[in-house]
Amino acid sequence: FDPAFVANGWVYLYQTEPPGGDPARCAEGVDAGRRNRVVRVTLGPNTIDPASLVVLVDGIRTDGGNHDGGGLAFGPDGMLYVGVGDTGIGDGGLPGESTNPYAQDLQHLEGKILRVAPDGTPPSDNPFAGLGGNAALVYAYGLRNPFRVAFDPILPGPRLLWAGDVGQKTWEEIDVVHAGDNLGWPQCEGNEPVAQCPGTTVPPVYVYRHPGLPNESVSVTGGVHYDGAQFDDSYRGDYFFGDFGLDQVYRAEVDATRDGFDGTPAVFAPVAGRPVDFFVGPDGALYWVAIADGAVVRVTQ
Repeated sequence: FDPAFVANGWVYLYQTEPPGGDPARCAEGVDAGRRNRVVRVTLGPNTIDPASLVVLVDGIRTDGGNHDGGGLAFGPDGMLYVGVGDTGIGDGGLPGESTNPYAQDLQHLEGKILRVAPDGTPPSDNPFAGLGGNAALVYAYGLRNPFRVAFDPILPGPRLLWAGDVGQKTWEEIDVVHAGDNLGWPQCEGNEPVAQCPGTTVPPVYVYRHPGLPNESVSVTGGVHYDGAQFDDSYRGDYFFGDFGLDQVYRAEVDATRDGFDGTPAVFAPVAGRPVDFFVGPDGALYWVAIADGAVVRVTQ
């Protein structure tokens, strides 16, 4: 939702556009015209007006139909931050063996967190604005699949951007992302291999290793900092995130500087319906989307 939603009714969506706009062709690849994009629509009393659609960022590749990212968050600066996946191309085995061509290339939108003005234009103070082209939209790079992103709302505090970045076969990670950061993918996964990561990249604030399940079904879902009034004060500012593959939700206490964890996260919900998104509602409850159950979970205490 736009920060001025009450006045303008604007809603921002991360959308996969099928070739020719025909949903029956969704499975066809980028060569046929499939692409991801960020759009803005206007919400009336009960429905979205299709004629109101405005394309803000277009041409985001979706080569294999996966690693699409899709997280959207407005920052305290009024800019829209967009998590974009690396399309899954070049995935290897152990850390350091992957060869994705996009995540380290500033002229590609994929494997990035983008920062755009509400009208889709690149802000002049973006870290790579001087390079022009797609690089002007890039806020941070070197990500595999930032799923999801959110700003810490706790005040007073630095209001930092947090992201869950999905790993390959070994590590999942939580990142605190700053302007110009290189998060290291595909040269490294988590903090490995040590010889090349973190190196010149920014290390994650938290990593956890895959437990060796038969299908390696592990996939972090970035979460939110709790700032509601439903839970007691001991929960305020804690970071709730999930893992889609492990089907759990975790609670992590954040350190005093609000740029890392204070201790190891604890399991909050041992069976969570495959969580894919988190938010705190205006009622102060914690919500997550449990996609396996086709439900939205609401937790009040």
